Amino acid sequence: MSTPMPVDDPLATFARWHEAARTADDPLFDRFVLASVNTAGRPSARMLSYRPGEGGEFRFFTNHESRKGQELAANPNVAAVFYWHSLRRQVRLEGAVHHVAPEASDAYFHSRPEGSRVTAVLSAQSRPLTSFSALRSEHAKMLKQMADGGVALERPPHWGGYELTIAAIELWQSHPHRLAERHRYERMGPRWVHHRLAP
Repeated sequence: MSTPMPVDDPLATFARWHEAARTADDPLFDRFVLASVNTAGRPSARMLSYRPGEGGEFRFFTNHESRKGQELAANPNVAAVFYWHSLRRQVRLEGAVHHVAPEASDAYFHSRPEGSRVTAVLSAQSRPLTSFSALRSEHAKMLKQMADGGVALERPPHWGGYELTIAAIELWQSHPHRLAERHRYERMGPRWVHHRLAP
């Protein structure tokens, strides 16, 4: 029977696992799948980059006008999955997202490589594109202008960060014979309720 118990903070375990994946040089240590749903209830999923805040907040950054941005505006409830093959570990997250402060989005935007910042400015993400070659040409032109000191890029108002408030987390560790060890934690006020799950 599952009961509230003073277990270790599962978010602290997630942070340790994420760091272990980084030090193990797992090629996808900071990538995760984010699933959202549209107003008709149809799900969609995509790979994103995990960018934790200074206090360990779960954050990611994207175009607010993209398909996922529109879905998140209509329904902030999401699910996310990390899988680290090198460690045979999986983490599943559930919760709701909200926008981070503009200052946090500004700081992250200006920390990105120039090419990525230019793409964020030029791309109408998820919308039909008439010519990829024209987009590449405009991208190269803007990079040159930046190199010549003629352009100073500012964060577009439609681009920024989201933070996930985690309501549930499942930690999954693979073992031989598919005897995976699974621990699910659900937020109940200030504490977590722990459930050990069958493989």
